[in-house]
Amino acid sequence: MTELNDGMIKGFNHILGEHCESTAMRDVLEYIGLVFSEPMVFALDATMGFSYFRGSATQSLPIFVGGKQGTITENSLACRVLGVKITEEQFQSAERAWDRSKELLLQNRPLLIRIEMAYLPYIELPKGEFFGGHIMSLVGFDNENAFLYERDMKDPVELPIDVLKKARSSKEDHWLPPRNAHYFLEKNPKRPPLSAAVKLAIQQTVKNMLAASVNSLGLQGIKNFIQSIPSWKEILVGTKTLVNLELLHGYIEEYGTGGALFRNLFGDFLEEIVTHPEITGGVRPWRAEEINLVQDQLALIRQSAQYWTQFAREIKRAVDEGREDCVNHLDLQELENVGWEIYKLEETAFNNLKKIKI
Repeated sequence: MTELNDGMIKGFNHILGEHCESTAMRDVLEYIGLVFSEPMVFALDATMGFSYFRGSATQSLPIFVGGKQGTITENSLACRVLGVKITEEQFQSAERAWDRSKELLLQNRPLLIRIEMAYLPYIELPKGEFFGGHIMSLVGFDNENAFLYERDMKDPVELPIDVLKKARSSKEDHWLPPRNAHYFLEKNPKRPPLSAAVKLAIQQTVKNMLAASVNSLGLQGIKNFIQSIPSWKEILVGTKTLVNLELLHGYIEEYGTGGALFRNLFGDFLEEIVTHPEITGGVRPWRAEEINLVQDQLALIRQSAQYWTQFAREIKRAVDEGREDCVNHLDLQELENVGWEIYKLEETAFNNLKKIKI
């Protein structure tokens, strides 16, 4: 084993990003010699979509929306299409997980780790709320602290090792506990042409939106979400109403989405590929009509993103004006109208992107 350079893996470059998972993966990919933008890494993993969960008025948080339909796994599409082997390891014991992580770090292997956000001292979640799906890059340690990079922080986070162990083994988030999981990446000598990889990723994202396995996901999920809006005043009752609306705004516009429920990131990806030299030239270049089709859908995705931001702002306005009475300050008709504009734009855009074939 080698010694770390001042406790840190030498040569690791962190670039500030929008989404925790794609920022961490982008950074680790660069470390192993594959340099891509965050929007490209995000879109190549083809996890963008829509998810909607509606509970009953008696549940603490009766409304949840998300802009993704997946997360990093050993079957990560981004890694497969980039010729990268990704290995996931989970551990029952926090001690064993940390010992193994140290072993890999001493081999100069940066790690992607899952962590419960509630244990991070610089993040304030609403009381009683947890999120165990947060991803950070783990790049070093000393006798007392682990060194990690956060998506929107320039300098590494120094987290006490005992806190890190608790955050990795936390079970407070019943939906997505961290399970002491970490991932490491290994570059293969060859990778498929990026032009083909992008098409495959677009196809999977289209499938997420148009052919989701359950009606709470994709376009059908958006439709169900919009149709629920008129009943929000019956659903959102009790002491958790303010928290639920604050979270709903955050799920759309903040919390590592890049704004507009990940639509800004996906739009940046579409904008990048229409001029990317490996798409317009090189091995298996795209046809001009394919580039033009993507440009046309880019305009629709940008419009949809603007509407998602408008939707979130209306929620934020009601929260700021009404506080505990915020639900009665919501303009439900405005939210419904904006929602249907989003639905029409995304239905058109993804049906057209369906025409992109390998």
